[in-house]
Amino acid sequence: NLIEFNKSRDFKISDLFEVLSKPKKKYKYNNEVNLISAKNNNNGIRGTIISDENTFEKNKIVLITGGNGGAGLAFYQNADFNISSATKVLNPINIVLDNNIGIFISLILSKNKKLYSRGHTWTLKRINDTIISLPVNKNGIIDYEFINSLFK
Repeated sequence: NLIEFNKSRDFKISDLFEVLSKPKKKYKYNNEVNLISAKNNNNGIRGTIISDENTFEKNKIVLITGGNGGAGLAFYQNADFNISSATKVLNPINIVLDNNIGIFISLILSKNKKLYSRGHTWTLKRINDTIISLPVNKNGIIDYEFINSLFK
């Protein structure tokens, strides 16, 4: 189904998120967490591993930047996780991210699947320059209420 926004605005990824390869905070060790890799299914989850200094806290989006079959996909992570190669993490800086918003933005970002493949990866520059169109309210602010209403 096509979702029509009453009003939308284009946003650069770099205006909403910072792109990370490694976590900014030290993480509590010895918890089992998901390992997100360059997969095209199962929310990018390859399996589980024991957490370490490379573990990210939940509430982030993982981009599959390369690999066979998953390049160009985005997966919202609602649990703590680690990443493998061919992935980057979007850490929210100027956007409120929760489960619904994360899934919604991941779906929009995953439209980039057709642009990227094993030979044409989603590089850091390409990620930061990626434009997504999001619904906005009359003040031009992201319309979180509208997005959440889509999940009811």
